[in-house]
Amino acid sequence: MGGPARTSVKTANKNQPRIGAGAIRNKHTPVREITPPSSAPSSDKQNYAQELLQLRNLRIEKRKAHRKALRDGLVRTCEIGEALSKDISAWKHFIAADWGKLKPPKEHERSDAIRWAIKFWVGEGKGNDKKASFYFRAVGPLWTRMRSAKKVRAEIKRMGLRKLHDRHAAKRSVTKAAAHAKKKSPAPQPSAGLVWSFAAQFDEPPKELFRARVGQKFRLTGVLTQVGKQTLISVQSWKLLERKEGA
Repeated sequence: MGGPARTSVKTANKNQPRIGAGAIRNKHTPVREITPPSSAPSSDKQNYAQELLQLRNLRIEKRKAHRKALRDGLVRTCEIGEALSKDISAWKHFIAADWGKLKPPKEHERSDAIRWAIKFWVGEGKGNDKKASFYFRAVGPLWTRMRSAKKVRAEIKRMGLRKLHDRHAAKRSVTKAAAHAKKKSPAPQPSAGLVWSFAAQFDEPPKELFRARVGQKFRLTGVLTQVGKQTLISVQSWKLLERKEGA
């Protein structure tokens, strides 16, 4: 091998690592725990709160829209019910409509047309019979008293269906209790003085009066709205005068 070739081989051998020089030595290297990056930057976390706020507002808006639709539907149903009660031809056409699984009213039930209109409006389905009764108890007496779509709609919005239902249910209970007491009470004897049975109608349930015991004195102020076989007093105000000892 010539000189230049020998020099080239020596240079190549010189550049090659020695045996064992490239082996990896076992050195103890501390392992650093790496925390995985957050799924979203802090700015996105703030956007989550903003999105939830938007969802909340949307839910409130939908709930308000649902309540308005419910008010409008109930009021219009009462208007239709009153129209049916005054038009025998329309009533016959109404009871002949497709009621599905619901049992339609009889021809002689036209005076109760508002209740039947609400029942038809609610429709058939599980629990809908109770729902229709709830709506009628809440709105039926209100419509009978006001006869104005605008006023009834405003009162439903102001009071809410639940409060209206409970108020009318309490009035009905008082009236029924008075009628029941009148039916069961014995005929008055002349020597006992005058016994006058009547029903008192309250705008709000007189809860404190309901809790009163025998002997409790109170004063009622009201207007006679019906006199005769069934006497009815519309109570404008009432006041407990004194309580019996231990009451």
